[in-house]
Amino acid sequence: MGEYRPPGGSIATLRSGLLRGVAPQTAALTPREAPQLFHLRKNAEAVAKLAIRELLFGGTDCRFKGELMKIKWMIAGMSLAVLCAGSAGTAAGQSLNPVHWMKKSPTASEQLAANKDESKKLAGLLQAILPGKTKLEDACAGFAKLETCVATLHASHNLKIKFNCLKWDVTGAQPASGSVSSCTVPENGKGVSLARAIQTLKPDADAKVEAKTAERRAQEDIKDANS
Repeated sequence: MGEYRPPGGSIATLRSGLLRGVAPQTAALTPREAPQLFHLRKNAEAVAKLAIRELLFGGTDCRFKGELMKIKWMIAGMSLAVLCAGSAGTAAGQSLNPVHWMKKSPTASEQLAANKDESKKLAGLLQAILPGKTKLEDACAGFAKLETCVATLHASHNLKIKFNCLKWDVTGAQPASGSVSSCTVPENGKGVSLARAIQTLKPDADAKVEAKTAERRAQEDIKDANS
């Protein structure tokens, strides 16, 4: 007699069957986006192996029942979460991907626009180091964080590096205003840390120290503007 094999008796096939109860939206997510799904698949793998053992050798394995019950609860919980999020998200036109539900931090421009009084005070504190005829809002356009913008202004002033060139390296985007004729296009077109940008544009400077000094000053300025 040949070795008995259960219908569709591969671990992959049985695991696939165990995962069919998961909502399609959830199944499309990656383990990084949905850690619960990653553990669900690991448990399904274990249950599939035990299921094959059950079919091949008979008998009852309590671990199989326990793991199967665990997966059923996980599937129920995840399906409910996806259903609730899907109903709300679809109505609002939002993505079902949990990564997209995370609230993004406001950009430098958004921070300035949301706090008019503080922005005006900060602009006054930075007036001496802003490029000529440049408003703080224009200088900070394109920066992911207000603190990074202010730190870049300080580093530019301290090291006598053209602000637009330093800004271009830090943000990875060519400044919309101001001259950039003397600037070098950032490598790979991507933004880098302030220390890395300083090192590129001012090789003889202690980039890490200068960046830390500028970042500390930026924190102080923003704190003073908010006080």
